[in-house]
Amino acid sequence: HTLTAKMSQGKSGYWGDSYSFILNYNFLFRMAFNNQPYFVLYIILFFLVGFTNHIRDRISLLLFSYSLLIALFHISLNIQNYHWYYAIHFLTTVVFVSYGIIDVVQYFKSKITRSSLRTIVIVLIFAYPVLTQIELFRLLQREGPIDGYKAAGEWLRENTPPDVKVAAVEIGHIGWYSKRYTVDMLGLVNPGLAENVGRREIDMWFNTYKPEYILVHKPLRGTENFAQKFIENGTYIEVSSFNFKDFRLYKISN
Repeated sequence: HTLTAKMSQGKSGYWGDSYSFILNYNFLFRMAFNNQPYFVLYIILFFLVGFTNHIRDRISLLLFSYSLLIALFHISLNIQNYHWYYAIHFLTTVVFVSYGIIDVVQYFKSKITRSSLRTIVIVLIFAYPVLTQIELFRLLQREGPIDGYKAAGEWLRENTPPDVKVAAVEIGHIGWYSKRYTVDMLGLVNPGLAENVGRREIDMWFNTYKPEYILVHKPLRGTENFAQKFIENGTYIEVSSFNFKDFRLYKISN
């Protein structure tokens, strides 16, 4: 169902053109490389060394081929570029970069006989990328839940009956912290809705489930516009006691 949902979302065209998976990667530069261009340059250089020397290895060839086929799959079906879809590509990169690091170290071991000089050269080459990688690990360790979603989910758990349905676009935090039935307007976890999104039938989340609450940003972001009509025509009214920065909660009016 998840696969069908992603294909339907790609078909809808709401997430851009067919090449967004390979062209809209700026957020990965920040998320995975901490906006460090020189660190990326090191990654590219080590990758090229490892790729050149080891692409004929059976495991390397299988992994690279699979990564390439997955990329073509996402591009051809216009599947949106959620960051976790790049996991296989990062794994492939790590493998070839690791090969490249080993090859570079072995090269200097064979060319520089004095161990002290060899150590100095290797430290000079690897000091910057190693320190940058350590900083990236530290940043990842500080990652936690998105505060706004967490607070909103906890408010719903404490202030709504346990059998209500809550609709949103990004439902992960909301469902986890609210312990309420969540309706994904995009249809990822609700059978049938994704196919409607693929046909641009954007009201089906309401027609099918009629959730008692909807949670959106203010102003609405992207596909949260699916809820705009129902807010403007009074189907949902704002919950005044819900007071969180950048978020608005609406309750069905009848």
